[in-house]
Amino acid sequence: MKNNIKVLQTEELKVMKIIKEICEKENIRYFMIGGTLLGAIRHSGFIPWDDDVDLAMPRKDYERFLEVSNKYLPSNIFVQNFRTDDKYRYYITRVLNKNILVEEKRFIGVDTPQAYASVDIFPIDGSPNIKFFRNIHYFRVMIRRFLMSLCYRDTIDKERKRSKMENLLLNILIKIPFERIISPNKIKESLDKLLKKYSMDNSLYSGTIMGAYRIREMVPTVMFGNPKLYKFEDDTFYGPELVDDYLKHMYGNYMKLPPKEQQKTHYTNITIVEQ
Repeated sequence: MKNNIKVLQTEELKVMKIIKEICEKENIRYFMIGGTLLGAIRHSGFIPWDDDVDLAMPRKDYERFLEVSNKYLPSNIFVQNFRTDDKYRYYITRVLNKNILVEEKRFIGVDTPQAYASVDIFPIDGSPNIKFFRNIHYFRVMIRRFLMSLCYRDTIDKERKRSKMENLLLNILIKIPFERIISPNKIKESLDKLLKKYSMDNSLYSGTIMGAYRIREMVPTVMFGNPKLYKFEDDTFYGPELVDDYLKHMYGNYMKLPPKEQQKTHYTNITIVEQ
């Protein structure tokens, strides 16, 4: 089975349900975000070509989930982040299903550990309430993100749209072996400390700045509001209260399908492990 996206989505949905059950038992807040939330509203489930799942938790709930989740997880499901695995390339947490092997397209040809079907979980953090200091905070976060990317320069997305200055700087810096100068995990620890400084409960703007859309994912905190249930496949999961405002902010006219060339998947070579 090479690229059976339906199989992958089915297995990811199972992991979503396990996470939901843990959150209900432990009174942990969570939200569908990004393409998962968009799929819930536009398709009542997965976007047909989407093969990953994005959930987010306010920082206190995120830390609580990391603390308690292992006692509920079946043997084939495990939690991975930079705290549990020093070879892990991301800041965010993933809940993985060892029964489904996948290959992340941007890692093809790169020597990385085995990848599995997973659900991504992002912490929701706040930011300073004064715009000047908020922008400084964003800058400090983005500098650390950039340094972390340079430590993993073999998987930098060179096709991503950037300004001429950004591309020039990237082409120069990518030649420097930053991973020999500074540990990427030290950068993640520094990011962790910085992000934890501001609680969404006390912030006008909060969000998942470590997501793919970076600063755009920092939205008025009121958009999250009280979590609201939305249909997703054969179940319901929580999402932001002001879902229309959130999705318009993220995607503009979110009910319009993107052109075919933008309907991209993340994974390939999907394999079911024999039980």
